[in-house]
Amino acid sequence: KTLCRTKIFWLCLAVVAIASINDACIGYYADGGNVLSFQTYVQTIHNSCSSTLLFYAMPFFSIVTTVMILTRDFNDNFFEIEKAAGQKNSIYVFSRLLALISLNVLIFIFLHAMCLHLYVLSTFGGVSGMNKLDYFFDSSIRLLRFDLFVGVPCILFFVCLSYFLGVLFKSGTLSAIFSF
Repeated sequence: KTLCRTKIFWLCLAVVAIASINDACIGYYADGGNVLSFQTYVQTIHNSCSSTLLFYAMPFFSIVTTVMILTRDFNDNFFEIEKAAGQKNSIYVFSRLLALISLNVLIFIFLHAMCLHLYVLSTFGGVSGMNKLDYFFDSSIRLLRFDLFVGVPCILFFVCLSYFLGVLFKSGTLSAIFSF
């Protein structure tokens, strides 16, 4: 909740979205013709995720959002308030991690779908042998499968690494430096 109120969050989200849109507009393949071939379409799902989102955009966004949460917690002395109230640290840490992971995964799924649809529909107008409805059903299944098995582990790695380093060094700044 507090993360979405900050200007840095919206700025980072805009940077990641612009990078995704830019790569989708530049394109991933030079497939001759007016319609994308099915084989190239399947490869585009993998490449739009790997080359654009998982190569730099989502790791950057995941680290920044995690560091923002850690810095806020350390500046507010929330851990001391939590200890004084007799709360368990593990519940707070796991709830923060789940919130960060959920937010990052939702944004990742949205951006990956945006990259693919922008590229396929604006550049080629569709996939050969598929009408638009079949394309959306097929691409939704392929996108979610790829996102869950490739994208989510990447996001888990960067969020957990950044959070671990931040708690270890008790500094959001050191966490960002070592995570990047």
